[in-house]
Amino acid sequence: MYVPPFIPQQIEIPGNVAQESYSVRLGFVRRTIRFHFVTIIAILAISYFPKNLSIRDSVLLSLSSLVALSLVRGLVKGKHYEQILSALFAPMLFYGLGQLVASGSSRGWPQWTVIIGPAAAWVYSMLCGRDLSFVGMWVMSSLAKTVAICGLAIFGVFGWATAGEILVIGYGYLAYFVYDLACLLTRRRLGEEGGAVLDLYRDLLNCITYPLRIIHHWRKHRIWSLK
Repeated sequence: MYVPPFIPQQIEIPGNVAQESYSVRLGFVRRTIRFHFVTIIAILAISYFPKNLSIRDSVLLSLSSLVALSLVRGLVKGKHYEQILSALFAPMLFYGLGQLVASGSSRGWPQWTVIIGPAAAWVYSMLCGRDLSFVGMWVMSSLAKTVAICGLAIFGVFGWATAGEILVIGYGYLAYFVYDLACLLTRRRLGEEGGAVLDLYRDLLNCITYPLRIIHHWRKHRIWSLK
């Protein structure tokens, strides 16, 4: 008798990276982290452009870009040109996020602090050798960010209240980043590192779509049905 899982199983595609050898998976993860770090640098650079979008407009531009990227992935995923089409929307997303990061300066946040977490994750991936652990990545990156932010607060770069806000957001970002990075191994093939990097952004919409998927799964299998 088939007993359906309580929540939908993770999406897997044929020939995904998770089916490759450990060395191949490790290389894919490292390349994805490196490319992601480059996009963070780009977003940070954009945040120093003249600010011409309000917080509301920055959020709307970022969300609309994520929706467009998700539609592209949904419509042509698996096609060789999917990454090319996705790349066309990436500049709009990065610009919106850059303008959003620039808004943090109004709260007393040095914009460059956004790079500490991604940089720590990248350094960990390069120094861990063959012993990469996603849990270890989160722990070590969070520890590095804590030391850096607390050190800056001690030296008066910003107040402790601001340091607390930066750390909470940073911990959340790293938890999401590491979890989604691990999930990408079953949803991407070798050579799709560019698509994987953009997945790390567009998967933010999963907080909206995944609950709907769970509800559909429950209705389909009558998990909550008493009949």
